[in-house]
Amino acid sequence: MQKKITKTKLVYKYDELNKINIHKYIDNKYFLVLVVKLENGYYLAAFTEGPFYPKMESKYDGLIISLTNRKVFTPVIPNKRAIAYDDFFVIFGNS
Repeated sequence: MQKKITKTKLVYKYDELNKINIHKYIDNKYFLVLVVKLENGYYLAAFTEGPFYPKMESKYDGLIISLTNRKVFTPVIPNKRAIAYDDFFVIFGNS
């Protein structure tokens, strides 16, 4: 993960009035950063290099970041997913 960020683009922002599944916007995108605010006010982020789709392969690097606590968590096993696919959700970790 030694590449320089050349551009960014917002592909999805949650809207309570628009309940469209997040996968419509993020599937098959590379180099995703997901940021969420938890009910307790904490912020988490996850980064994945590879594309996001059902039955994703675990051959790309990723990170989970606690923005509130300023901590970075890398997978114990190299190239394990930082985020996992679910038909209706995004799961942080490789559960």
